[in-house]
Amino acid sequence: MTTFPEVNLGALSRPFPHLLQHRVLLEDGTRVGALAAAIRAVVRPGDVVLEVGTGIGVLAVLAARAGARRVYAVERTGLAAVARAVARENGVASTVRVLEGDARGLRLPERADLLITETIGHLGLEEGLGAIVRDARRRHLKPEARVLPRRLRLLVAPVSLPAFSREVLAPWQRLKGPERFGTAPPFRRLYKIRWPEDGCLAPPVTIWNLPLESAEGPPSRLAGTVTLRGLREGRLSGFAVCFEAELAPGLFLSSRKGTTWRPVFLPLPEAIRVGPRTALRLRLGFAERGAGCRVAWAGVVRTPRCSRIFSAAAGPTG
Repeated sequence: MTTFPEVNLGALSRPFPHLLQHRVLLEDGTRVGALAAAIRAVVRPGDVVLEVGTGIGVLAVLAARAGARRVYAVERTGLAAVARAVARENGVASTVRVLEGDARGLRLPERADLLITETIGHLGLEEGLGAIVRDARRRHLKPEARVLPRRLRLLVAPVSLPAFSREVLAPWQRLKGPERFGTAPPFRRLYKIRWPEDGCLAPPVTIWNLPLESAEGPPSRLAGTVTLRGLREGRLSGFAVCFEAELAPGLFLSSRKGTTWRPVFLPLPEAIRVGPRTALRLRLGFAERGAGCRVAWAGVVRTPRCSRIFSAAAGPTG
């Protein structure tokens, strides 16, 4: 039986306060290798570096070893004490200064040349990446400062996932009366999946392309639209979404496969038969909303026989 864990949109920046959670991240060789290579590429001798969400301090240590004069490593949980010990054990305690608290409530003694933050969610933005970069731009960074990651792209593909219809939609549709209406519809939620190579009805395309090094930082609301034609024959269940982060020039990290990040599935209320003569239009929107965020997807599927309009959202008031 396939499992479809949900994506939590309830907090913009959900902390990972337990060491075991960070062990899983450290064992992700693709992730760690890409970040280490990017830090070596972007840190310049004498840089002042700000890292937001340092966890146990591994990236801060790498930045110090790459030649930074000072690294301000911010961690909002009690793991700040662990990060201090990691810096000490690696001989960079004189360079790495660990600050416990929310970066948006702290003041640094100097402005930074480089921001490093790995607060990247499965959709790229839902862990507060945009808010962190905007705040750092206003209060913590020099005007010409760089950001790692420097760019975030979101890619989307129409997919057929019969297991979702069978194991998630169908059981909800069989519910009756109050039992059904007291449960949030499964097509108004987001799910973590493995990239369905065999289930893709068209190649993935970019739906938004976000430069994180812009002077203002990324917006709190954004949307993108794509139109697809010539789909493969099949039943459209929804859309698979993955991110591609450009960490440094020419160095990329993707959630499509091989990392602890997972692609996200945006479901339709019911599967729709599509094929080469189908025209598909999708609009995907994101908005920071209070302590969380809201994701909305809507569009139209046009076949030779009919047009089907769809609209759904997940998150606060979603």
